[in-house]
Amino acid sequence: FNAIMTNKTDPSVNSMSNATAQQKEKLNRILCEQFFVDTEYTEDTLFDTLRLDSLDIVEMVMAVEDEFKIEISDDVLPPDLYDMTVGTMLKIIVNLAQEQDQ
Repeated sequence: FNAIMTNKTDPSVNSMSNATAQQKEKLNRILCEQFFVDTEYTEDTLFDTLRLDSLDIVEMVMAVEDEFKIEISDDVLPPDLYDMTVGTMLKIIVNLAQEQDQ
């Protein structure tokens, strides 16, 4: 599967995540390999749009925790997981990775 995160995104969303190319690639790999996402998407794409249901989103969060060696607590996730975008997850990854580096 060759899902691609395109750069056709709202600049404010893109600049908010400040994710590195490596972080984006790792998230893309998780989405492609574990959840068979095979469509183009941007940082403002909802996971629901990528056909991830609530269980998939929870599993994706756990896969992100494993891949990035971070712990994502419920308080940093949106109350409704269907409201989570790719950019939201990238912001969480960036913020938690920065906290670990300090």
